[in-house]
Amino acid sequence: MKKILLTTQALLTSIILLSGTVYADANQNDRSAMLQVSGVVSNSGSFNCSIYLDRPAVALLSDASKLVEQGDHATTAATLRIQMTKHEGCEDLVEKGRITYKFVGQGTGNGGETEVLANQNTTVGASQGVGVGVFTDDSSPVNLNSTEILALPWGNTFLVQMVKLKNAVVKAGAVTANLTVEINRI
Repeated sequence: MKKILLTTQALLTSIILLSGTVYADANQNDRSAMLQVSGVVSNSGSFNCSIYLDRPAVALLSDASKLVEQGDHATTAATLRIQMTKHEGCEDLVEKGRITYKFVGQGTGNGGETEVLANQNTTVGASQGVGVGVFTDDSSPVNLNSTEILALPWGNTFLVQMVKLKNAVVKAGAVTANLTVEINRI
């Protein structure tokens, strides 16, 4: 009986060790997801407003020949929603028009009239001449790092779309960009 028990334990141990072995194959077309964590530690008695996006990441797929030019209106953009967390003090500020959102990220700095997110992908397969534009819900371009939009009590919608940079030649490839939506009290 002891022999059977020891053999069973050895077999189970081997199975557990083997089940932890995984084969990973990197595929150039796969895109990873990123989680950004932020927070605030505050004194008691004060309140913090926080927002969340309806999704933490978006995959944009575009035909290089059909990209809109930097500064033009969006045509085939992905829609995202900004929502304020439920906190009485924050909701009061939003209803009084005292909260704005600002879209912040690494811009292209290419001198275009509307600043867009730079492609941060530097791998061999990276796209060139392409950025990611941020747009209001009516498809108007937002100037990254400067334009603020008024927070609405029912939430805000904004758009993102890949764009052809001014005076640039587009090379097809991978695009990576990061955007932060800041809360500003006015």
